[in-house]
Amino acid sequence: MIPKGNQRAGGQQLATHLLNSYDNDSVEVVDMRGAIAQDLHGAFAEWYAEAKATKCIQYLYSLSINPDHRQGPFNREHYDDFIRRTEDKLGLSGQPRAVVFHVKHGREHCHVVWSRIDTEKMKAVPLSHDRQKLRAVAQEYARDHNLTLPPGMQNDRGKDRYADRDKQEDLGDKQREERTGVSKPQRRREIAEAWHGSDSGQAFIRALEERCYYVARGDDCAFAVVDLYGEVSNLARQVDGVKTKELDARLGDRDKLVDVATAQARARQERQARLLKQRGREEPSGDDQEKQGTARQRRDALQQAHAIRRASLDLKRQQLTECHSTERKALADMQSASSAAVFRDRATKHPKGVLAFLARVTGFDALTAFRHTREDRRRIAEQRLQTAALVRRHRREMQNFQHQERGLTSLDKRERRSLETRLRREALRQLARPDRASIRPEFAAAVAGKTEIRKGDGGQKGKLKKDFAAAAKGQEATETRGGESKGSKPATTKGDLQRAFEQAKAARKPSSGQQEHTEEIVPEKLEQARKTKEDLEKHKPPAPGPERDREK
Repeated sequence: MIPKGNQRAGGQQLATHLLNSYDNDSVEVVDMRGAIAQDLHGAFAEWYAEAKATKCIQYLYSLSINPDHRQGPFNREHYDDFIRRTEDKLGLSGQPRAVVFHVKHGREHCHVVWSRIDTEKMKAVPLSHDRQKLRAVAQEYARDHNLTLPPGMQNDRGKDRYADRDKQEDLGDKQREERTGVSKPQRRREIAEAWHGSDSGQAFIRALEERCYYVARGDDCAFAVVDLYGEVSNLARQVDGVKTKELDARLGDRDKLVDVATAQARARQERQARLLKQRGREEPSGDDQEKQGTARQRRDALQQAHAIRRASLDLKRQQLTECHSTERKALADMQSASSAAVFRDRATKHPKGVLAFLARVTGFDALTAFRHTREDRRRIAEQRLQTAALVRRHRREMQNFQHQERGLTSLDKRERRSLETRLRREALRQLARPDRASIRPEFAAAVAGKTEIRKGDGGQKGKLKKDFAAAAKGQEATETRGGESKGSKPATTKGDLQRAFEQAKAARKPSSGQQEHTEEIVPEKLEQARKTKEDLEKHKPPAPGPERDREK
């Protein structure tokens, strides 16, 4: 059970994130209270309007609940129990809220968003020390339900909670991994290997550049490192136990380094060069065409899903427009019929003949006309009020619809961006793979596990040594067969050669059966050789003179 909560603003962006159905297998809004609108964008807009009457900026409190489903089933009743405990602990009981369930990669989790504005007092609910309170709620819930919490949630921590902050992954690190495909531990491990494998500043910079990391003069820190994807990190926080003073002592004057923008431009050039090399724009391979077709198909599928969702919204707009037109016509017909009935009733009751003459002479007709005029004014005023009320309701419904339309537009934009991010991540992940096209055929065969390098192969061994040395120095190896040059091939990096050696070494390992057989035979031979040596030493004559002294 891992609860994570924070105070925040930006309700429209949060609503778009919660309704994103592309990054999630399913999205379900199960509860909405304290709002007239029954959609997230409309509800958050209402809560923002309430917050405008106060000085509160972060008017929302967002909580994500991630249970460990391996410890048992976690149904909706368990979620409700945990939400109730959280409301009681944070003082959010009775506040407007929205509950959304997501299923992502087959794992269900819950998002709860509360409005912090207390409309009776017109003040925001104070949420001091909310992280510690959430930890207490998780510990209490785990104790009552016999659950095991992660190590970081089991005990309360003091100042030491910042000790391993650089090793932990936060939301920004996870989003960065989604963009690039490189995790934080992997980045730290590669930079640490470059640091411990170098003895000078230039060697450290070269080792980082071999791993596609570029050292730069930081804007917010002394030394920054830019990866192949243009992401910037504080170099002093990437290696355990290394401080800025040690970096300053090894790298020297930081003013001689390039700035972050220049390093990012260099990383972008390297990234584009690698992508162009992989795609093979001049002669695209079948795999590249298939990938492009797959990407196009995914975009088309997402566009069709958006069109279906947009069609339902357009149908709703059409129905709403027709309903408004029908209501306006019905109101106009009702008002016209009411006025016509009044006029007919007056014409029926109007005196005729002698009574009409007497009514005109006595002034009764003037009194009747005055009364009719007053009734007409009252009736017209009521009709105008009815028309204005209907227009206001129609305008409100249309504004609510336009708000939903804007929310759907932003949701479509977010899902398209999620698709492009995923496609870009898949393309960038290809950059981390070894480029086998630039490896010599024997190296590629070693990587594939098809070539075994034997100790007895002296000529081949010497040739491989020369090729590996030339490639490690960044030179171009020329393969000559029969005295005729076959052309030059681009050199590989030292990391590619190391991987080739490791995989070739793994390929030379005996199978399990051979290993067991060796373990059975070798001890017997060793014991026999030991006994033979002892017998020889017993029957060996003592050496004369100095030789015997040397033995002693």
